[in-house]
Parts: sequence; C-alpha cells; structure tokens
Amino acid sequence: MASLIGPSVTGIVYAAVSVVLLVLLFWLLHRKKGTLTAVLCTLLCFVVLVLGYGFGSWFAPVDKDIGSDVYTEQEMDAAVDAILAESFWDEMNARPLDIHYIGDEESQGYLPSVQGRFPDSGYTECAVFDTDFRSAFFAKNAAPLRPRDVYTDYLWVLARTDGGNWEVVTSGYA
Repeated sequence: MASLIGPSVTGIVYAAVSVVLLVLLFWLLHRKKGTLTAVLCTLLCFVVLVLGYGFGSWFAPVDKDIGSDVYTEQEMDAAVDAILAESFWDEMNARPLDIHYIGDEESQGYLPSVQGRFPDSGYTECAVFDTDFRSAFFAKNAAPLRPRDVYTDYLWVLARTDGGNWEVVTSGYA
C-alpha cells in the first residue's frame, strides 16, 4: 500500500537527479547556443525523463507483506508466485503494486467456503491475499479497467491439499 501513499524513495531520487541534470543542461546550452535552443532541448529532455519515470515505475518490484505463523516463507512465496502467474495480469494489462496476506485466522475462515464450492477437491488449506494493482498507461483492453488507474483490495483465494501446490480457486472483489 506504500506505493499508493506517495512517491517511493527511488522516485524522489530519480526526480531530484532529473531536475539537477535539466538545470545543468539548460545552463550549458544557454551559454553555448542561446536561450531558444536551451529551452527547446531542456523541454525535450524533460519529456523523455517524465516518460522514463512513468514507464520505469511499471517495472518496479512488487511490495509484499506475506508473513504467516502457519506457513513457511517458501510456502508463502509459492502462493505469491501462483498469483503472479495468473493470466489475469496479461488479460487486464495490469501490474501488481503490492500483495498482502490477510492473515492465518482470516484465511482459515475461507476454507469451509472453498471446500463447499469444490467438494471433490480435497482441499485442506487455504490462503487469502489482497492486491493493489495499476492498469497500463496504454491499455490493450479498453474495458473494464481505465488506463493508469490504481485498483485496491482485489482478493485472491488459494487452496491446496496437504502441503501440495497452491491453486488460485477464485479472485475478485468481494
């Protein structure tokens, strides 16, 4: 959720370095080529830097809050990998910003519902996560997501049988 509160430290450093470089560029060009050339080149560089920051943030790492008293770190990482492997991300042209495990007790509360929905599955364990994600700047799919919007609290319910592989059994807004 930190990515929703404000810019990251990396983003602030990127912006500060960009401003310093733009000021130096303007100063050098103003001295050598004149004011008009300095203004045009500085504006062009500004556009490139802004686009670089915007598209660069698309590839930033996903923030994870996946601590559990029941499952090991490797088990939780496997659950996150199952979420990230879902076709949802490509189909919706979206990028996860953060993944949050809702907790051991809350996740176990979902187990009877999952077992009732999939009675022949033999599921014995359940883990529920919520994600915040951003749609792409230039969305491939016009609907249902608006370009570059942030969506919060999208749930992922995963289940498995006796320590097996995690499977996403359902996802969406509750």
